[in-house]
Amino acid sequence: DEAKTEAGQISIGILIFQDVWAIIVLAVQNHLDSPRVFAIAKTFTIMLAMVSTSFLYAKYVMPVLLESVTLPEMKMVLSLCWCFFVCAAALLPFVSVSMELAALIAGASLASFSYSKELVHQIRYIRDFFITLYFVSLGLQIPIPSSHVIFCATCISMVVLLGRWLGIFCPIYFLGGDVRPAVLSTVNLSQVSEFALVIGGIGYKQGHLPRETLTLLSWVFILLAVLSAPLMDHTSTVYQKASLTSPNVEKLAESA
Repeated sequence: DEAKTEAGQISIGILIFQDVWAIIVLAVQNHLDSPRVFAIAKTFTIMLAMVSTSFLYAKYVMPVLLESVTLPEMKMVLSLCWCFFVCAAALLPFVSVSMELAALIAGASLASFSYSKELVHQIRYIRDFFITLYFVSLGLQIPIPSSHVIFCATCISMVVLLGRWLGIFCPIYFLGGDVRPAVLSTVNLSQVSEFALVIGGIGYKQGHLPRETLTLLSWVFILLAVLSAPLMDHTSTVYQKASLTSPNVEKLAESA
């Protein structure tokens, strides 16, 4: 299992750190027009209450419900009902939390109990279906790109890839890590996160971002998704080249 390897654990740790910041951004995004300390504190209090309730429910109530059901399909339905319940609770006037944030909290709570692996296996087709619909709806909003947009998206993609090597590979390698997990972690995280599109889409709906920025962000996501696929397929080649160049980089760092 790749998730149990050193590179997999590093990648998962970085993704969890990223998810934490995504939750924070989603929580304050509704208050960017008129930021007030009380409103932001109220949002974080409600979010903390939702997180606590969700994790307590997943730990103490959900296992009891699932043990009373024998059919795997019914277990899946009960789990999904809890997710939809959390999302519906976010729409209440006194809650006023974005549905994207509520869905993330519900999914994180379901990942904390033992049935999570079976649930992920059972809902993978439903998940892929809704993800496809989301990206189709997002793609329908993207106008035909101009040469300027493609040029800017290509430059930003190159900067992102360079930033991945500087921000992931270099710290792991220079802190004493092996080259292989450093390369694998960097390649695994070479894409732009889907949270960028979610946050950008919400920002566009609320008037925080112009349409051109969302279009540029979408094309950066597409370009990196296309570029990262061959990188993942040829990870061994990338690792061999990084192994050959790493001694020279280390000597350069020591001389500096």
